[in-house]
Formats: sequence, structure tokens, C-alpha cells
Amino acid sequence: MTLFSAGSDANCSHSRNHSMRAALPRRVHRLCVLVATAALLAVTCLPAPSSAAVEWVVQQVQVLHRHGSRSAVPSYNTTAICGATPCGYLNPEGEQMMVNVGSFLRKRYTTDTTVVDKAFLTSESYDLDVVSTYSTDVLRTLQSANLLLSGLFPNSGRLIPAIHILSGSGGFVLQTYLQPWVSLYGLHAADAQAARINPLVDARFPKFSSLTALGASLHSENFFSDYAKRWKCVSMLWDIAAAKRSIGQLPALAEKHYKDLQEIVAAAYRYMWYYNASDEFVVQQGGRGQPFLEQVVKNIDGFLAGTNTFKVMQYSAHDVTLGPVWGTLGDSSVNAVLPPYSQTLVLELVKRTSDGAHGVRVLRG
Repeated sequence: MTLFSAGSDANCSHSRNHSMRAALPRRVHRLCVLVATAALLAVTCLPAPSSAAVEWVVQQVQVLHRHGSRSAVPSYNTTAICGATPCGYLNPEGEQMMVNVGSFLRKRYTTDTTVVDKAFLTSESYDLDVVSTYSTDVLRTLQSANLLLSGLFPNSGRLIPAIHILSGSGGFVLQTYLQPWVSLYGLHAADAQAARINPLVDARFPKFSSLTALGASLHSENFFSDYAKRWKCVSMLWDIAAAKRSIGQLPALAEKHYKDLQEIVAAAYRYMWYYNASDEFVVQQGGRGQPFLEQVVKNIDGFLAGTNTFKVMQYSAHDVTLGPVWGTLGDSSVNAVLPPYSQTLVLELVKRTSDGAHGVRVLRG
């Protein structure tokens, strides 16, 4: 897994750029981020770490990640589709993904001299006073949180994590589908979704027979024979294909059409997650990822005020958590609105040694 620095070519002042602020949702203006390859709107930009003495010293790290790869979640033919891993559970490859993320972060904050002059995480043992972890109440996100911590703190004999489940009003931070419009459209507007996405399905699969043949290759023969439900078919086949691909068991026909499925599903989520500043309806509602971004700012404020003393804030969630965050920040690319398994967003609060100014450095991988 590769994570990239958020400011490889950036060299901007610490003052806010008001022309860029106008396009961001309310109350997200204070989040100082730039992801160069995603062309996100920047408020404050930081240079990438260099091999010289570290100029920006890491103060606190916030991590939002999707769970590792899992088996699919079909409502039919579950034995053939899910195989050895129960439907919806992390598979062994997904478990290793999360350990690898933790190991990458451990190396970054202990021995990477382009990032730290001295270790930011000094102990190999998990410490309740160093890291605070939050998750949705789903087995795969709870396990993913634990597995990342096992890579971050390799002394497994002392790994007894405390994982907080965000629920109630706090659930809005990670559970995008608690937002009224998202719930209404995403769960109760099948006809509206089909009307919007079916033309894309028809463009990628001009012959319905090619879609049903694809379904047969993924153990879904006879389950998607209704032409009117072809968008639902694509959505389910994408879930199965992504799961099969993660364990190296994707049939050749499905591999051939993998990008077709991905582009269609990404278009559906792009409509839901992307913050279009020229759409008055979207502007009135605000960005779908705004609750999480507001929590990020709250955490930073707390750290600077001395009320939040954690070095690491970890959030274990879903693609439908990360996608809205990137969409709110202006990224509509496929891997932003449809994040792959274990995708990780890292926000580093850093302090400049020369004058004590603070900034935020962002990584995604």
C-alpha cells in the first residue's frame, strides 16, 4: 500500500485563500487540506516532508479508514458467492490489509526521517492514553480497527484495545445514511436511482444478454432476469466482483467488465457524495461529509486547547463514510466517491519549528 504526501508541489502561505473558501461547504473552511493528485480545493498548503531536518513537527494524527476486503453481501446463493468467508465478514486478505496500514503508519511515525526527527510513537505497546479509536457497530469495522492497531503497536502481548462505538447523535460522524436526504434517496428511491443510472448501464452494456451472462459468471444466474432492474443488478454484481477480486478469484468475464461495473456504481455515488457548489439544493443541505470534517476541526481545536491529549484519533468505517468526505472536499474521482477496501485518509496536525505556526498535512492511500 502506498500513501502519498498531500503537498508535494505546494508552497502556500498560512493565510486562508478566500476565493477557494467560497466553494467549500459552511464550517469546513477551517480545515487546511490539499491533496494534489485529486485537485482538491486548498485552504492552506504544506510542502511535502523533505530529507533535511523536519520543518513541520507532527503533533496529532487523525485516521479515517475503510475496513479491509470482505466477502460480498448477497441475499441469494450465499454459499457459492461468499465461499469460505461468511458473507460480509473480513477475509484473510482484508485482515492483512489493515495490519499493513498500521505497519506503514508505525514506520512513518517512528523511523521515517523525512517525517520525524525523533519517534512520534515511542512505544511498541498499545496505550489507552495515546490512541482513541471509534468505529461503527459492524463486525468488519470493529475488527479492522483492531487489526490496524496491531500493525501500529506490534507488541501484541499488550494489545487490549478500547473501541468506542459512535451511536445516537454521534453516529452522524461515521454513518452517512443517518442523514435524512441520504437515507431517503439511498434507501427509498429505487425508481429515481434507476432513472438516473439506467442510461449509464445501457451505454456500458448495450445488450442485456451481456449483463445476464456476467451475472452467470458470478453465481447470479436467474437472479437478475428483469430488464427493469438492471441498475440493481449492476450494483450487486459490483459488490460480488470487488470481493472476488480482492482474493484473486474474479472470473475472466467479470475482470473484462470490472471497470464497466466500477464506473457505473461510481457515477451513482458521485451524485450522492460530490459537493456541487453550483447546485443550490446541495449548497442548502451542505456536504455529506461535513459531520466528519467538523469532528476533525473539533479534535484539532481540543488538542490546541489542551483538552484533547491523544496522539492518534482513529475512525474505522465504510466506503460510504470516506466517499462523502472526499466529495465534500471537491474530489469526484472514482477512487474518491467509491473508495476501495482499506482506503485510508490521514490528517496530520503539524507545527512549524521556525515560528510555531500550525497546519494540516493530508495523505490518502
